[in-house]
Amino acid sequence: MWELTSETTEDQGQGKQQSADQDDVTLLKETYASKVKVIKPQIRKDDIMGAMKKAMAESAKDTQEQEDRAYNVLIFNAKESGDADRKKRITHDTELIEGLLTVMKVQPIPNIEKVVRLGKKQENNARPLRFRVKTLEEKAEIMANLYKLGDADTQYKEMTVRHNLTPDQREELREVVKKAKEQTEKARAENQPFLFRVRCMPGPYWEPMVKKIRIQGLRHH
Repeated sequence: MWELTSETTEDQGQGKQQSADQDDVTLLKETYASKVKVIKPQIRKDDIMGAMKKAMAESAKDTQEQEDRAYNVLIFNAKESGDADRKKRITHDTELIEGLLTVMKVQPIPNIEKVVRLGKKQENNARPLRFRVKTLEEKAEIMANLYKLGDADTQYKEMTVRHNLTPDQREELREVVKKAKEQTEKARAENQPFLFRVRCMPGPYWEPMVKKIRIQGLRHH
């Protein structure tokens, strides 16, 4: 007949306690695992939805900025007034713009708004001049008549008229210009009589395209 000693009873008690502890650990792991399965996909879905909403908001903001800038026109190399009176400087620039549009045969002359020089004033360096028109039709006519500056007097002939691009559009322009240069270099290497230049379609918006131009007097051998 077996005899129970105090040591045997103590060992059995410890064994039961260890078994209970192990059961608690197992239960805890199972509970954690089940919660992770539920939480992880939810976090991933929330992250995706958040990223999509952010991207849509940024896209809408960029689109709105492009729409706003579509009404603006930039003029470079336009002589700047040295008058200390701000109103007189604005009057000078407005008259300069009207003269430019007259030379370009833009009729009727659109209502010119928000005339401003961009950047910090520097001596002997005319800042870019920006103005705004009321309608996209007016902007489209201005851009469509740019070629007429080729016959203008020196004062206007030296001016450059451009769209008011967003940072993203300027980056895109750099990529388009890079592509045109690569195509020109390839044509030159292959002795092809072509140049590739970036041109913008006439209209209120910036719509760049790479145009293939034949070089007169150069033939393929």
